[in-house]
Amino acid sequence: MNSNLKFKLANLPKKPGCYLWKNIDQQIIYVGKAKNLFKRCHQYFNPHRDFKTSKLVAEIFDVEFFVVNNENEALILENNLIKKHQPKYNISLKNSNAYPYFVLTNDLHPQLKYTYFFNRYRGKYFGPFATSTFEKHKFKTLVDAIFPLRKCNHIPHKKCLYYDLGQCLGPCVNQIDPKQYDLIKKQIIHFFHGKTKGIIDLLKDKQKKAAEILNFEQANEIKNAIIALQELKKNQNIQLTTISNIDFLGFSVQDNFLVIGLFKYVDGKLLTKIQQIYEYYDTIEETIFNWIIQYYLKNFNKPKVLYTPSLFSKHNLKLLTTNLSMKIISPIKGKKKAILQNVEENLKDYLKNNFNFFKLKKQKLNSSWNKLKEILHLSKLNTIVAFDISNLFNDDKVAGMISIKNGEFIKNNYRRYIIKKKLNSDYECFIYIFELYLAKHANELPDLIIVDGGKIQVKAALSVFLKLKITPPKIVGLVKNIAHKTNAIYFDDKIIKLDHSSDFYNFLLKIQNEVHRYSVNFFRKKHLQSTLQRK
Repeated sequence: MNSNLKFKLANLPKKPGCYLWKNIDQQIIYVGKAKNLFKRCHQYFNPHRDFKTSKLVAEIFDVEFFVVNNENEALILENNLIKKHQPKYNISLKNSNAYPYFVLTNDLHPQLKYTYFFNRYRGKYFGPFATSTFEKHKFKTLVDAIFPLRKCNHIPHKKCLYYDLGQCLGPCVNQIDPKQYDLIKKQIIHFFHGKTKGIIDLLKDKQKKAAEILNFEQANEIKNAIIALQELKKNQNIQLTTISNIDFLGFSVQDNFLVIGLFKYVDGKLLTKIQQIYEYYDTIEETIFNWIIQYYLKNFNKPKVLYTPSLFSKHNLKLLTTNLSMKIISPIKGKKKAILQNVEENLKDYLKNNFNFFKLKKQKLNSSWNKLKEILHLSKLNTIVAFDISNLFNDDKVAGMISIKNGEFIKNNYRRYIIKKKLNSDYECFIYIFELYLAKHANELPDLIIVDGGKIQVKAALSVFLKLKITPPKIVGLVKNIAHKTNAIYFDDKIIKLDHSSDFYNFLLKIQNEVHRYSVNFFRKKHLQSTLQRK
């Protein structure tokens, strides 16, 4: 412990607040809350601390703290600081997720939209959804096929493909009777409450009619929708008599890895299951306490009751119930206890089946991250951003930027850029994009910037930093060969060939694929909008 840290610890106030542990590079590595800052921070340096805490303490070089009026204020501040700084030793929801919802909008011609954001005036919300049964795009495709509401943000003057497929009533070309919308709205509410039998019968009728007119493509789509719905119904076989929304939270531990699980019941039916593995460095109680705060402060649709194991002290239990405005109960017998045991059995199996994979994945990630830091001669590497440009025949050019912190993709920090000028080369496009990027992010630069390309793209990015007189971070290009496969890293006028069989190559490829996926998805959306406007 250095003299500066000793002095700060000796003079910490004995008041409630938040503490921020920092490493030698002044990076915030852990955020915690305390009823008594002095007492809590000194506990970390207890000689009998466990291995997990020792790993964190070994990196502590400095501390910063905030004093607040009470522990409730500390709890809210801690959550905000974790969101802002995303410290490496705090657990946070995967990809900083807010779990997605569907919203049935209040528009004259309503839409059923997939969203991460809540606005009570927008319409009726269903969710959140984090079930492993459906992938996002499959679930969206399913509801689009079932409910013929408009898909376009702005109603065009001509019919579109959705109308021809029978997936839209066509307000662009038809006068829609409000009673038709009322019927569909009722079906949607039944659907999200698990009452799918009537919808399945309706789909079977549609499938039969499509087959009769030899529209086999549509008949097959409807068949897949029926199968998906039947699969969804299988996950609703644990019934409760309550009509309230309730959640069951469990956990399981192996070494210093923790799996947290949440089973969500809507109107007495199990609709959603969340399971996430974390490496944890605090006590189990504090780790799960923080997870609950992050999850429920992020999601507006809180249950009436959250059932948990007997885990929390009376003090922490009071903090949770006060700040989340919901009951938290630890059942000791009966059906609720049986369901909680079932949750924990599920989590034990999940951790058993995924532990070695998760641990190996973590080891590979740490190894690749450190190798990148070593190859590029970086004194520190905590944050990376990566850029890619997407277009078709030089039309509708867009770019995507993704963000990575300590090996995790931080999707809340992803950004999209529209290239509004007519530019003919990648060099010009990257100059344009970096001018937009630095206009907003010049004061919060990452440790590393990755661009899709080689010398030309890297030089373009560096030229913008030079023009604006901003010291650039390390900028590297991921170079592709003539077969359009990632082949090498370009930086500092050097090219380093990559071993395609190495974990390091797969690590870089994962970053490149993610930024490519993000930019291409944005391009497709933009190109579809342009096509509809031209029609």
